[in-house]
Amino acid sequence: MATEAKGMQVNLNGTTTDVLFKDETARNTLSQQQEAINKNATDITALNNDLSNISGTATPVGIFTNQSISYMRFGKIVVVTGWVNTGSVQDPTTGYPEGNHYTIASIPYTPLGGAAPLAAYCMNGAADAQVWVEGGNIVFKSTKDPFSNAIYLSGAFIMA
Repeated sequence: MATEAKGMQVNLNGTTTDVLFKDETARNTLSQQQEAINKNATDITALNNDLSNISGTATPVGIFTNQSISYMRFGKIVVVTGWVNTGSVQDPTTGYPEGNHYTIASIPYTPLGGAAPLAAYCMNGAADAQVWVEGGNIVFKSTKDPFSNAIYLSGAFIMA
């Protein structure tokens, strides 16, 4: 049941606006509104500060040094795009055995939930890998063998 207002006291200079409710409690609605405004201003300032570092280049990990992976951060959303030349370090006999996981780069953000998918496209449009972010690393799993020479990737995730 909603609390009903019984009466109102207003100071004409606008500094006090008390509402007397049916239960005989008086509440200063102006100060509550000002508190909400101040909280919104604080939240907006924090969001703007969070946007100050919005782009960079992923750091290659392990043998996959021939790559160009960039990320852009918009608040808690991180967009990743780029390519990795896997063929230059692929074993010509075994390739990348199907189902194996390989870490290819690291980024300075940890996704919400620990892992988030990224779309993966390989040469000639063949879906040779699943690519995702795990912790602060970009990881791929080969889905067929032999493997193509490059992974092209793009996607987004929410960071913790």
